[in-house]
Amino acid sequence: AILIDQNPSGVFTPLLKKFQATNEMMKQLYHRSWEYAKSKHQLKLFVFNLAKYGWACARTYPRRIEREVRVLVDYNQDDPEKSVYVTKKVVEYNDIFRENVDPRNAWIDDMARPNNPFTVRDWCWRKVYTMDQAKEEFGKYRLWNKVKQGGIVTETTGMSVVGSVTKEYQSTNLVEVYFYENSVKDTFHVHVGGVPVVMEALPIADAKGIKKLSLWQNYWNLRHAESPYGIGIYEAIRYDQAMKERLSNMTLDQLTLAIYKMFF
Repeated sequence: AILIDQNPSGVFTPLLKKFQATNEMMKQLYHRSWEYAKSKHQLKLFVFNLAKYGWACARTYPRRIEREVRVLVDYNQDDPEKSVYVTKKVVEYNDIFRENVDPRNAWIDDMARPNNPFTVRDWCWRKVYTMDQAKEEFGKYRLWNKVKQGGIVTETTGMSVVGSVTKEYQSTNLVEVYFYENSVKDTFHVHVGGVPVVMEALPIADAKGIKKLSLWQNYWNLRHAESPYGIGIYEAIRYDQAMKERLSNMTLDQLTLAIYKMFF
């Protein structure tokens, strides 16, 4: 988190004279995207997963959040229950969004190779929604009426000495949702409670119309030339007793300085 906060911003240089006029506009759009969507905080989560598991994934996609609200237009001080409200639609968010994805709930192309993005042709990820959240996002689709709550609605939040730690939500109206993207077949599917609610073309393309996956992923330390899943810090020092004893004997300041030495 410290390193990301100190990381310099993007540098924009026009390659041709005709792009000089729009260079500053692109720079401001870049900064707005990172600030408005709080993308730097998502990047911190991405790096955390990267160091912990050795592999992390996230996605960038256009997101729009629109909902109906009741706006107070006339307050009745004598009888507040008779205050006048007007129902209107508001857009809470409509921009590019960067979202960290839990690596334990994401699967990429089994033919993927490290440092070669063309080998990642498809990927899938899983989420748990409340029925209200799912309806807000997918309720306008034709097959939504066939959706029922259920599925595996727990989350694996970590590991302990006795095995995986499972988080059980207090809410009862939950539904399991799977997302799938395929760049070769140009398909984007969303299965809500086992029902294929969304079956569309990929929403992301460049200026030439070439379709893109929303995925971005990386490894911490290379495990194998044919494996995109790297080695994280925990796995690297798991059997290094001397390293663990050295870390446990350090003060917080000493540990911070030891980390800084790696990067500066």
